[in-house]
Amino acid sequence: MKQPVVLLLAVAGIAFAAPVTFHKDVEPVLQKHCQGCHRPGEAAPMSFLTYASTRPWAKAIKQAVLAKRMPPWFADPDHGKFQNDPTLSDAERNAIAQWADSGSIQGDPKSAPPPLTFTGGWNIGVPEHVIEMPNDFSVPAAGVIEYQHVVVPTGLTEDKWVRAVELRPGNRAVVHHIIAFVRPPGSKWLRDVQPGVPVTDRVRLRNLSTTEMPEFLLSYTPGRPPAGLANGQARLIPAGSDIVFQLHYTTNGKPATDRSKLGLIFAKEPPRERVATLPIANSTFVIPPGDPNHRVDAVATVDQPAQLLRLIPHMHLRGKAFEVSHLRPGQDPRVLLRVPKYDFNWQNAYSLDRPISLNPGDKIAVSGWFDNSPNNPHNPDPKAEVRWGDQSWEEMMLNYIDISVQPKEEPKRVIARPAPVPQAPPAASVRDRFIGTWRLASFDSTLSDGTKTKPYGDAPEGRIQYEKSGRMSAMLMRTDRKNISAASLEAAPLEALRDATTGFTAYYGTFDIDESKKIVTHHLKFANNPNWVGTDLVRSYQFENNTLILTATSPARAGATLRLVWERLPD
Repeated sequence: MKQPVVLLLAVAGIAFAAPVTFHKDVEPVLQKHCQGCHRPGEAAPMSFLTYASTRPWAKAIKQAVLAKRMPPWFADPDHGKFQNDPTLSDAERNAIAQWADSGSIQGDPKSAPPPLTFTGGWNIGVPEHVIEMPNDFSVPAAGVIEYQHVVVPTGLTEDKWVRAVELRPGNRAVVHHIIAFVRPPGSKWLRDVQPGVPVTDRVRLRNLSTTEMPEFLLSYTPGRPPAGLANGQARLIPAGSDIVFQLHYTTNGKPATDRSKLGLIFAKEPPRERVATLPIANSTFVIPPGDPNHRVDAVATVDQPAQLLRLIPHMHLRGKAFEVSHLRPGQDPRVLLRVPKYDFNWQNAYSLDRPISLNPGDKIAVSGWFDNSPNNPHNPDPKAEVRWGDQSWEEMMLNYIDISVQPKEEPKRVIARPAPVPQAPPAASVRDRFIGTWRLASFDSTLSDGTKTKPYGDAPEGRIQYEKSGRMSAMLMRTDRKNISAASLEAAPLEALRDATTGFTAYYGTFDIDESKKIVTHHLKFANNPNWVGTDLVRSYQFENNTLILTATSPARAGATLRLVWERLPD
């Protein structure tokens, strides 16, 4: 008789098991891993602060955590341990899954953990000193915006040790990322720039010597919380320094403005360690068209002792994988970080679980792999040869490291850097040469028997525009069209209507370029000729001084060769 009793007790235990509830089981997980971003005013689009705001997302949360898409974390667990690893435990994932599957019960509010306290508008607490862009930056509805640099004086009359710092974008909808640099009084970088006035800077920063380089203070990317410092650590802002905001804006179809700011909390006493951020980069790479696994390496040699604290890899849309290793003379390389699936949408920073001592002669080796093939769904153009550049369709291979040194040591001397080779502004790529607005100078047609005609008359007029975003539009017409006697096109005689419409062409869409074949293809999304909508217009191209020559075969004109000469208009 013992077996039925045991079975009965087991069934009873299942029947009366305490249900998984929001306040008791799920809310502690959200506080630990999610609420830093999932709350009003932060990067995530929904709030998980309360049961009411979380309940509608129960199934989506379950799917995201079981697939390990959330929280976003890409480090290979077999290489390195990180104190900011947000990965959920199996028990935490199971609690969320059971809660979602069992009706997403609220439970007793008395079982909830104490709510986290967030300072309105800041993650670091109330700043002691705020440095803000003095003017709004206007972001247009469309187009590509070069990186903007805004110099803002700190107003500090004495050296300041900073124990906490945070960047706050003024408009998250258009701010892709921000870097705040400390420009010390001796730096020549942007010295000719008026404070508060946004400027571009594609070359000057890379041409600075080591002593002139500004110090990387902090970066902002959506979803990355500000990194804290351990007790006794601080960053230095020398008296008389300026902050240079480097801002990357992206358009979203609506005009917008932004005024970003920086908050500082100062240390109460001199630190035992000075923390600084240094770059390790390769800016001379060339990624071949179509290459699915192109590797780029960079190595930095340690000149002075330091402690390695944090790793911040950075690539763009073709970034595929990333690896950072520590090379010590006489020892096997040690992989500190491996990111097997790099994701440009999440610019993670990886804080080492324990600092690693760097000694003179050590090396930090960095490798990045890029997928420039058509199989990469994020690839802007698989046919392009890709080099270093600021914009997302260009690439970077860069790893920032956080180090600590003694307070009186100069962190810029920790890593040996070769003297910069002065660089001219980047040579215009073929794609760059297309970008802009062009005026139609001539439009000729040559038949197969050599007969030449002018389809749009002796004085055609037109404009064609190519945008950095990949969009394009064109409009061209005869200038000798006759006026229509009717009050509207609808009332015009058939012959007059025919004359008006056949002497006018307009369309818009996107474009891509095949440099190997010297072909530009217009992918039409709209055209005044409805038969063209959704089709491609393929044109051979040739540049001659300030003109762009497009040629094509016209099936509508018995195989005639069309030749359109466009002259670039000033910006």
